[in-house]
Amino acid sequence: MENFLDVDLFVDTERFTWEARFRDITQSAFVGELTGSLQGKIKKTGEVKVFAIHSSTIEEMLRGKGYGVKMYEMIIRKIFKVWPNAEVHSSSQLNKQSKGVWESLLRKYDNVKKIGRHYEVRTLTVL
Repeated sequence: MENFLDVDLFVDTERFTWEARFRDITQSAFVGELTGSLQGKIKKTGEVKVFAIHSSTIEEMLRGKGYGVKMYEMIIRKIFKVWPNAEVHSSSQLNKQSKGVWESLLRKYDNVKKIGRHYEVRTLTVL
């Protein structure tokens, strides 16, 4: 499924925000179209940039098919590729769908942790 999506990451260094836009690159009905996005804030803690995911969207007909998990996996990998010392955090206010995505990541990867009411990834050792 990851081979079916492409992601562009946009960072606004003045507003300390970021957005990831996902496009379908297959021959499906969505080819070339925006199929989902993730947005958030960037906070610097010492030398570490923390990318917090505050909101996400995905085309309704793609929900419940694993696309959300793949979107999160792809953006986490991309963030760590550009900023190896970064961290990726969830919001502490999650809806049912985003909580499900984070719970899937938590079960799948040892480097995803639940800390209080939010989830975080601090290293790219497994993801």
